[in-house]
Formats: sequence, structure tokens, C-alpha cells
Amino acid sequence: MTSPDLHALSPETGQSEPGNPPPPLLIGRNAGKAGDKRSRGILASLTFSGLASTILSRTAGGISLAGVALGAVVLRPTGNGPSICGLQRTAGVPCPGCGLTRSVTSSLHGEFLWAFAYNPFGPAFALAMVLTALGFFLPSRARAWMEERITPYNRVVGWTIMIVVLGLFVHGVWRIGMVLSGNPDYAWWASESTPPFVETSAP
Repeated sequence: MTSPDLHALSPETGQSEPGNPPPPLLIGRNAGKAGDKRSRGILASLTFSGLASTILSRTAGGISLAGVALGAVVLRPTGNGPSICGLQRTAGVPCPGCGLTRSVTSSLHGEFLWAFAYNPFGPAFALAMVLTALGFFLPSRARAWMEERITPYNRVVGWTIMIVVLGLFVHGVWRIGMVLSGNPDYAWWASESTPPFVETSAP
């Protein structure tokens, strides 16, 4: 007696019979399709597909508008209390993101010297927040027009954002080195204080 063909196809449906595995050819074909989908997903992330529509959405605009209002009206450029950074509170050194909130707030208050002292990347983040917030007020037709113009540059915008974030991290590591080396210009970071010229000029 011969053993049943586990890979036989049903003559009625042309599919594998119930309980039998699909033919190796179909397995390879499905695996190839799955690989193609993964490749397309990776490629889409590298090209930042859909970035323009995300930036110009009312959701992004509303969040940015709330952040701008909070920084310009509620928060103080000199900070609203002790640092909440665990690294600074335990080791006495700032993390790469330390000072970013105060830098953005200082920028929104027009105190750009303070902003650069807290974190030189703050003014760029503040400008991005303001521009995104303006998109909240755009009518649908204007938003669609802008999205059509910006979409071809999704990759440029996306990689620019990535470079800025990388620069923020590199600057943070360099700043930690300045604090640990005892550089007097960065000594105020160890005490969770503010730059000396900010303390003397703050109202």
C-alpha cells in the first residue's frame, strides 16, 4: 500500500486538502510575499512616507498649539521647580535632553541667550512647534495644497529631523564631559541651578 501524497491538491478547489500542508512551492511563494511586505515597510520608514500629512494634521497642530501656549503663558523661562531628571539628581550631570523645556520656553519668551545656555537645540524645537501649531488653523484646501507641495520632500524633512535628534544626543554627551571635567562654564549644571547671567537678569 502506498502512502498518501501529503502535498496533493484537491481536484475540486485546486487547494491543499484539509489537514495537509501546502506544497513547498506555495510556502516559498508566501514567504516571498511576506519578505516583500517587510521590505516595503522598511523602505517606507526610510523615505518617511506620510510625514507631510502627519505634520499638517489637526492633531499635530493641536498638540503643538497647546505646547506653545503652555510655554509662552504658563511656564517660566527660569524653570518651574527642581529638575526632574534622574541622572542630574543622582549623578550631578545633565542628560542630553536636560534644559530643553526651559530652552523652548525661553525662546517663546524671546530670551534667546537664555535658550542657548539651557540647550542650543531649544530654539529649533520652538520654531518647529510654532510652525506646526499654525497648521491647526489652516482650512482643508490649504492643508491639502501644502501637503501636496511638501510630500516630495518627505525624505529631506525626515532626515533633517533625525540629524537634529542625533545632534541633540551628541551635544548632551559633550556637555556631560564638560561638567565632569570641572569646566567652570558648566558648573551650574551640577547644582541644578541656572546660568549665572540668567539669575542676575531674570525678573
